[in-house]
Amino acid sequence: MKKDFLYNIALCLHGVTNNPAEVGAYVALVSDVKAQVSYLQQLGYTFVNGKQYKNWLDGEWEPETPIVCLMWDDARGNIELIIPWFIENKIACCIPIISRRQRKYQAEDG
Repeated sequence: MKKDFLYNIALCLHGVTNNPAEVGAYVALVSDVKAQVSYLQQLGYTFVNGKQYKNWLDGEWEPETPIVCLMWDDARGNIELIIPWFIENKIACCIPIISRRQRKYQAEDG
């Protein structure tokens, strides 16, 4: 019998809205994001920050449960609709900053 297991994942989101008419490729309903987070928690996932996820990728940390790193790529202004919910519920998430685009620093340098 095949053993079921969960992969560690990085979940990349861009923006949210409360208006179904504004949903698109890069904008999800706040209620849908909350439902996705709840579902992952029910499956046994632990939400981690970017540093913890990188430590796992680098082999410096072996988590006891499957992990998910939820990133708000682009950090659109409308994430203010959901970030307080993440804070209130102590759910880790991060906003990646890619400095390489300005060709000043390597992203891995911080």
